[in-house]
Amino acid sequence: MKNIKNLLYISLFLLFACSNEEEKPINNSGSNLSFKIAVFSDPHYFDPDLGDPGEAYDLAAANSRKMIKYSEQILNSAINLFLESQAEIIIIPGDLTKDGEKTSHLKFADMIRKLKNAGKHVFVVPGNHDVANPEAYGYSATDKYKTESVSPQEIKQIYNDFGYSEALYQDENSLSYIAEPIKGLWIVGMDACRYRDNTAESHTVGGRFDQRTLIWLEDLLKKGKSEGKLMLGILHHGILEHFAGQKVNPVTSEFVIDDYKQISEMFAKNDMKFVFTGHFHANDIVSEQFGNNFLYDIETGSLLTYPVPVRFINVTNSERMDVSTAYIDNVAIDTKGMTFQNYAKDFITNDLDNYVAELLTAQFQLDSTIASDFASIGVQAFLSHYRGDEIITSDAIDIINKYSNSQEITVMLLSGVIQSLYTDLNPADNNISIDMKTGKILK
Repeated sequence: MKNIKNLLYISLFLLFACSNEEEKPINNSGSNLSFKIAVFSDPHYFDPDLGDPGEAYDLAAANSRKMIKYSEQILNSAINLFLESQAEIIIIPGDLTKDGEKTSHLKFADMIRKLKNAGKHVFVVPGNHDVANPEAYGYSATDKYKTESVSPQEIKQIYNDFGYSEALYQDENSLSYIAEPIKGLWIVGMDACRYRDNTAESHTVGGRFDQRTLIWLEDLLKKGKSEGKLMLGILHHGILEHFAGQKVNPVTSEFVIDDYKQISEMFAKNDMKFVFTGHFHANDIVSEQFGNNFLYDIETGSLLTYPVPVRFINVTNSERMDVSTAYIDNVAIDTKGMTFQNYAKDFITNDLDNYVAELLTAQFQLDSTIASDFASIGVQAFLSHYRGDEIITSDAIDIINKYSNSQEITVMLLSGVIQSLYTDLNPADNNISIDMKTGKILK
């Protein structure tokens, strides 16, 4: 009788265990994760040994609209900030170097190795400036000269410790990979750069996924979804428009990936609902709803462009994502008595003044009155978008209204760009809390 009872207990236990096993997903290890991430983007590091003081280097730096000459000092400040932080994972969404110079890549990798040596996981993806770039130059006192760039294979070698050695999966047709730094968390590093389309004289700015890479991505995202992984993407180019008409306006179209509507919906459908991007040098967050699914594009501004932002991401129980923004403000350079933030603002304002004036007169061939009107608000529109949480000025409204009925295509396009730059799409850009299950903003 005792044996019969024991057999009954064992049978009931096995039945209960089997019924519970059937109710569980294949692997729900991504459902209760808490961790901290830091993000910096577009550091555009330039090997100081490639820039001799002189007219040639001064001109290149002035035309870049970036604080190229101080890339090493600013990067050092960012690294020190992250070393002091509790971030376990560091994400860098591309444009690692000024123009893909091999020595810049090698030195940049050595610098971020400090983060790796401190026990942090560091993940990089390439940007449009980084691979096989024919514009990789060094500068003598009077002239520029060609310097060696890098191949896709060399990117994997140089950044082996920053994504590729940890990768569970690597794409054969791009520099995309998937790593799992914490059990249940997939970091999906994506490469949509078009370095194969580079010419002998210039690199390609826009982004497009190779169809084979898209198939690879979709298959693995489906796998990750079926296994209950929490999946976070890294991509240089925007996966969503950050202002209305960004992809259709020829001035800004190359900053959003081709076929972004279909690809972003595919990401959301397969549960990759957060992608960290860069490229446009703006600190901006946008989201899109696809039925019951959603996607956030969390863009981080450039380390070399005002306001020199970095982001800290705190994920709690795979349910809540808190995004906060900090600003680099302690850099070992001569800021002429100003704070570094004011110095950075003056620097980009002066550069944008020249850039916008050149754009309006030489490229768009506007008459002087119209060019002057748009120049006066164009710079402030860019600065406002770079900072995030934009608020349009009364001067901008007046100029936009003044030319709202213009029949000139160029004037209409410019009015549209400026109004769009000032129109802050939901949600907030700098500090925000998100329900990771529903996509709703938390108070």
